[in-house]
Amino acid sequence: MGTRKWSSRLSVRVFALCSTLTLFAQITRALDAKVAEAMFPLVDGNRQAVIVGNDTINSCKENSYKMVKNFLQSYIQKSTGVKLKHVAEKDYDPKTMPYAIFLGNTKVARDKYGSLLKDVDRDSYIISVTPKAVYLIGARPHSTQFAMADFLYRHMGIATYIPTKWGTIVPKHKTVLVPTGFDFEAPAFNSRAFSCLRTYNDTGARLNYGSKTDIPWRLYRCDGFHHNIQNFIKVKEFGKTHPEYFPEINGKRIIISSATGPGPCIANPDVVKIFIKKVREYFDSPKNKDKNTISLGMTDGGWCECEKCQAMDGKDIRGVENKSTRYYTFLNQIGKALKETHPDKFIGVLAYAGADYPPADMRVEPNILPYICQTRANWGDENVRQEHMKQTFAWTKRVDKIGIYEYLYGSGFMVPRIYNKQLAEYLRMVISQGKAGFYAEIYSNHGLDGPKAWIVEKLLWNPYQDTDKLLKIWCRTVFGAKIAPLMESYFKYLEECNTRNVKRCPEIGTTGKARDSKFYLLQDEKQFELFTPSEIKHADSILAKALVAAKSAEIKKRIKYFKECLEVTDLSVRAYHAFNKAQELAKNNASDKKILAALIEGEEIAPEKDSIILMTELVEKDPSTFTPSMPVAVSTSTELSMRLINKAPWNAVHKAIGEGVTDRGALVAAAGKELLAIAPKNWKSSKNAKKRIGTLLAMTERIVVANKIKKAPVIDGKLDEKCWKWQVNKPWWSWKGGIPYQNETKTAYCHDGKNLYVAFRCFQNNLNSQPKCSGYGASAWKFISMEIFLNPDKRDAPGFAIPGQKGKPKNYFQAIPAIGGGIYCSIHDVVKKWEVTNTDTYWQAELVIDLDKLGMSPDKFKALRLNMIRNVKGHGHYGKGWFPSFAAHNHENARGWLVFGK
Repeated sequence: MGTRKWSSRLSVRVFALCSTLTLFAQITRALDAKVAEAMFPLVDGNRQAVIVGNDTINSCKENSYKMVKNFLQSYIQKSTGVKLKHVAEKDYDPKTMPYAIFLGNTKVARDKYGSLLKDVDRDSYIISVTPKAVYLIGARPHSTQFAMADFLYRHMGIATYIPTKWGTIVPKHKTVLVPTGFDFEAPAFNSRAFSCLRTYNDTGARLNYGSKTDIPWRLYRCDGFHHNIQNFIKVKEFGKTHPEYFPEINGKRIIISSATGPGPCIANPDVVKIFIKKVREYFDSPKNKDKNTISLGMTDGGWCECEKCQAMDGKDIRGVENKSTRYYTFLNQIGKALKETHPDKFIGVLAYAGADYPPADMRVEPNILPYICQTRANWGDENVRQEHMKQTFAWTKRVDKIGIYEYLYGSGFMVPRIYNKQLAEYLRMVISQGKAGFYAEIYSNHGLDGPKAWIVEKLLWNPYQDTDKLLKIWCRTVFGAKIAPLMESYFKYLEECNTRNVKRCPEIGTTGKARDSKFYLLQDEKQFELFTPSEIKHADSILAKALVAAKSAEIKKRIKYFKECLEVTDLSVRAYHAFNKAQELAKNNASDKKILAALIEGEEIAPEKDSIILMTELVEKDPSTFTPSMPVAVSTSTELSMRLINKAPWNAVHKAIGEGVTDRGALVAAAGKELLAIAPKNWKSSKNAKKRIGTLLAMTERIVVANKIKKAPVIDGKLDEKCWKWQVNKPWWSWKGGIPYQNETKTAYCHDGKNLYVAFRCFQNNLNSQPKCSGYGASAWKFISMEIFLNPDKRDAPGFAIPGQKGKPKNYFQAIPAIGGGIYCSIHDVVKKWEVTNTDTYWQAELVIDLDKLGMSPDKFKALRLNMIRNVKGHGHYGKGWFPSFAAHNHENARGWLVFGK
């Protein structure tokens, strides 16, 4: 990029006064020389700076960066090719080293700027540039690291712009002249943190909460507020002696101290005294001398139900009856006591879980620090915006400091979710009211959201920055000046769609969350209302233009990163919108014939690729693309297809079974005949009709016959007995999305009148390298596994419930054997024996299910409803169904048939 200096503005002014190019050139050279003298020569021919002090990014508990020795030296060398000399302060000689960069707590920097860094925010730092020296010093060691990173960004453009494989960008410079000046930086939000930023070096599907950018972002969490109340009343301390300290649930004290269980009994005055004592001890401890807050955030598992606790409940400022009065009555007692002994300390809490708003007609102690749990993503609805403002102002009027708990997801979304302008507006409003902290659950989808995280980090230091200007800086650096305008227009367009289209989504999503909820549209296929197929097509066309215009292979690679990820959104959005007409017809109770015609029509734009599988493939190449823990499947066509099969086709099968038919071919033919009765004429001549009716006909084939045997197979994992009559059904489908999955699965069933014997063989590559499961009762669905569901048809057994089921009885049985040999059963000891084996290319299992114990034996039922789900990647999100279903787990009709042979 050539020389890094800022003399061009002076040159332009001189040019306006000059009458000849010769005179202009002479004056320009003279001014450039003067400017160069007034600038610090980091690298300028023979003039090179030396680095004085500790050139290291230190590992510290708060920001979790690894030791990076010679940090500044290394990046300057990568940019300029020049390795600056590094010396200890005791070896620094100003006569032979006329240009120096003083890092951190050197004596020179302390003498010059130490007084300015007393009694300031711990994250504050100074970047001071004189013609002879640069001073990079922070109030603490970690903020000196911020100064080092900011210096590289400001004066050389070096930074991690996005935590991908290519996202740490080091522009090339031959000369670096740094303009003189003094900058004191302090963050607008004193506590700033992201959970799971998701970087390129995260591994597998695990969420690496310690992941950080290559070059530090200026994040530093000093506020405590998360789920922590349970740690003050511990089972090991009080469980045996004071059960009354623990929560009462359904009339019984539950001895538990868990972040996911109910919290302690906060109406008990002794519990309050314990909290006051422990809070004071915390702040008195020398190891916590730098701590300003202690967390008393409620648990994420509910509240004590005892009479005294419930008597504390009341209404919040909206008039809503909830836990707000209870929680802040409890906290006020601790806050008041803390103020007497530690007047400068805060109690961090979550404004959450029924305590989101201040209580009505009750003062809140000002040293209580509520982190308000909301998201600005839905501010395209003005009513949501106004409600969030009302909530925030209600808190800022009552307490000395608030926190923002933002849901920047990421995970649970398969559409871009960019709302920087709305968030910036909120941040400015909050900081205008006084002190504040910031925390975000981000679980990044960098491949869709691009610069979002980078821009938010900048706003947390100065929310008055223009987000469009920040986007311009990001795009110019990442894509270069030529491509930047196209990429700016791409990300602006995605943000505009998010903002204007939120009202296109229903006020209440399919998951039951309202539009003003922090979890609105999270893992909800209604999120695909935010974009139409044509809007995604337009966004993709911008990327296509950028790809053609880019000349550099590196820039093309960066554009492709976003283009490949946008395909995940495209597949999802097309799958969702393809069957809108069919869904409306179903809602209005249209005939099966009309619904089928609309499904056929929808095939015109429906994708053939599985968006979840594509997302998985992209994550395997680069984990920064998506946080894949909560993928969103579009189930509309599967739901409607299941509805069609469950009517006339399955009615015919049920009738035939009742009449004693056990021949699979005859049952399949009966179901197929009923389906084709509603098919359009000449359907075989239409590509779309053949595709949809082919899927439906394949669904009607989901019938297996369990032959009756006299001799039970040996459960040894070999599957070599003659009793196994193998059946191969292709394809299996994504269990919600209905996208075909072609890897072969072989299954076989037989019975002896009391027990059901099951065998299967699942083909899949690289199995030896996959995580293995072990033990009875294991969380088998988190591994490569097979889920087997059995229940009677509801027409044969109205009100059926499995005996021995704990809690609410269920009408189905579930068994999940997994690779490695682990197994989960919904009823204990129903699976008598099982064996699981694998090679690198397939895994197989055989097991025995006690039908008598389930009450599902052949002497009671001629057939059962059956489904099987292959979890090809574990975690239950990548299931491939024998019978595709939007609700395989809890819907007795989300099944094919298991017929008992005679």
